[in-house]
Amino acid sequence: MSNSKNILYLISLILLMLTGCEADSSLAPFPNEGKEPVEVRFHAISVGASVDVSRAENHVEKIALVNGDQIGIWNEFYPNISLTYTENGDPTNLNTTNNEIIYYPLQTEQLNVYAYAPYSETETNLNNKTVNVRSEWEDKNAYKNYITDPLWASATITKTNRTAIFQFQHQMARLKINLINVNQPNSYEIMLVFDRTQRGTMNLENGNIEPSESNGEYKYYIKHISKLNETIPKEYDYTILPGTVLKEIDVQYSEEGSFIKKYNIKVTEEDKKFQPFVSGRINKINIDFARIK
Repeated sequence: MSNSKNILYLISLILLMLTGCEADSSLAPFPNEGKEPVEVRFHAISVGASVDVSRAENHVEKIALVNGDQIGIWNEFYPNISLTYTENGDPTNLNTTNNEIIYYPLQTEQLNVYAYAPYSETETNLNNKTVNVRSEWEDKNAYKNYITDPLWASATITKTNRTAIFQFQHQMARLKINLINVNQPNSYEIMLVFDRTQRGTMNLENGNIEPSESNGEYKYYIKHISKLNETIPKEYDYTILPGTVLKEIDVQYSEEGSFIKKYNIKVTEEDKKFQPFVSGRINKINIDFARIK
């Protein structure tokens, strides 16, 4: 009886080892046509996106990746791998962070690869194929791990052309506020009311950003209290979730020896003065303190 048990145990162990070897083969390098493995290479050209400024003079703004920046790539065969951007003339200027070689999958004619930056390990949901993003208006401490100005790109590789070339685009909109004719106020407060909260998710397959709450109104306050020999900020620049509408601007400020001055604009549906923010575009607003009553 004891010998029978030992024989059965050995047979079970052998079957388990064989099964394990078969399962592990899926993790081995993917060969091309059953021959030697073929490496996939990654390259980024024209890194940074041209951004048109609306309501202002024509302008081009580029935000480029810098040496050492982390980029995430997503695909069904290699989800959320971290790449490192290096500034050199080598066409393969995006290398896996741990120097791992990525191989072209077996029996695949064409493969789509998606990239985003900056890379996030904790804020990526591969089940939903999304990464968490937020506007710079949101509390940085509460959502500090969220991506605030995501870049996104896609590329297609084939058996004969296995270099994925990414050309990144900004997926967030931007809002620039310029303060004009500001003297030395004792204090000022600017309240902005948006039609939704400023955090959401970016789809890794198409780069589209969806807010977490489409109907959640969000208020943001810019406050300044004057201090001795302090330079007054004249410009504010923040990212905005695309599709957001600015509903209201409220300004209050006081100068030395004067009462509080107020300025308010409420944007109604009929006005349509402020159109929804669009990804890759900047909306510019000038607030003229000389006109505030």
